[in-house]
Amino acid sequence: MTTVQHTGSRRDVALLGAAEALSMLAGQPTDLLAGRGTLENERLGAVIEGEVGPVTVTLVAPGAGLHATSYLKPGDSASAGHKAAFLAEGGLVVVHFPAALMPQVSVGERVVGAQTVIASGAGR
Repeated sequence: MTTVQHTGSRRDVALLGAAEALSMLAGQPTDLLAGRGTLENERLGAVIEGEVGPVTVTLVAPGAGLHATSYLKPGDSASAGHKAAFLAEGGLVVVHFPAALMPQVSVGERVVGAQTVIASGAGR
């Protein structure tokens, strides 16, 4: 089962400051989780109950307004590879998964939604 929550905002805070933008342009990993934009901008969160616990996916607007299409509604079923949402103008996607899952990607790696395996069970 899935729960979906939209959090609106009247803020228009850039996700990247000057230092973060330069770091990303240089190909370096950048911490966006504690920035004002991540904390204050409009977002859409989905919690998907899985076999090993909840997986949370949060889409954060890059600035003014979250231009996203959500494919999940409250109560929907979802599984690995299920397309959850589309961000028309980009943004930040934060995924939180239970400790029973092991990351399959590293900081700074690019992932493609519904294609890249980002975590798997420890015994797999």
